[in-house]
Amino acid sequence: MRSGAMGRVRRAAYELIVWFAAGVLTWIVTLSSASPAELVAGAGAAALVAVLARAARRAMGLAWRPVADWLRWVALVPMAAALDVGRVLGWLIDSLRHGRPDVDPSQRLVRRRLLSGEDAATVARRVGGVLAVSATPGAIAVDQDPGTRTVLLHQLVGGWPDLDRRATES
Repeated sequence: MRSGAMGRVRRAAYELIVWFAAGVLTWIVTLSSASPAELVAGAGAAALVAVLARAARRAMGLAWRPVADWLRWVALVPMAAALDVGRVLGWLIDSLRHGRPDVDPSQRLVRRRLLSGEDAATVARRVGGVLAVSATPGAIAVDQDPGTRTVLLHQLVGGWPDLDRRATES
C-alpha cells in the first residue's frame, strides 16, 4: 500500500475508533446496571453507529475535525446543565405556585450569530457549538440558517455560564 492510501486508512480507523468510543461511553454512562449482555449490546450498537456516522459524514461531504474549543464547551456542559436543571425547576415551581401559564413560547426564541467561513475548523466550531448548546435543558437549537450563519434557539432558561453565547458566537 502506498503511503497516501495508508494515511487514509489510518484516518478512517481513528475516526471509527473515536465514534465507537463515544458510543460505548454514552451507552455505559446511561446504564442503570452493567451486565455482560448490556455491554455486548452497547458495543454492537456503538460499532454500527460508528460505521453509519462515518458514512453519513462522507456522504454529506463534511471534512471538519475536532477543535480545541470543544474541550472548553465539554467542560462547561455539565455545569451549565446542572444550573439549567435548577433554573427549570424554579421556573416550573413558580409557574405552578402562581397558577399562571408561561409567556408566549415565541418570546423564548433567540437567534444567535454563528461563525462565518467554510474551512474545516470553522465548520467544526459551528457544529460543536450547536451540539453543546442543545446538550443542556436550558436551550435547544431548532433551526440553523446557512445563508445568514445564524442558529435559532428555543431558550427556556438562561444565565451563567451563558453556554449559548460562548458556544455560538465565540
